[in-house]
Amino acid sequence: MGAVGITSSVLAILVPGFSLTASLGPIASIPVAGAVVSFSMFGGSLVSARLRKRGSMLKRPTVKTMFKRTLAGILMGLGALLIPGGNDTLLLIGLPAGAWQAALAYGLFVATLAALIVRLGSIAKAWT
Repeated sequence: MGAVGITSSVLAILVPGFSLTASLGPIASIPVAGAVVSFSMFGGSLVSARLRKRGSMLKRPTVKTMFKRTLAGILMGLGALLIPGGNDTLLLIGLPAGAWQAALAYGLFVATLAALIVRLGSIAKAWT
């Protein structure tokens, strides 16, 4: 167990109601917060792409691309419904608490990614 897991376990014991996302609640309740976050993410993506060597280019998606991405979004949404909280909750709260559901969900998550990498390959590159 790494330092993050130990810290999370200590927090879970000392402050039972602790949540990583609890501090974001007051920010998310601001009416324009969603729009600001969306705009910032989109703008940051454009700036990041522009700073890369190839730059960025917006193009109209094909029907096939829209279908594939819509299907992928639906699958991601269904996954989020089945495993509420995401990776941070699984790793920092579920596993240290000994929840078998968290271990099962994380194991399935890792197995699915491994199967996809074996089947489709990986475009990951070393950072160095």
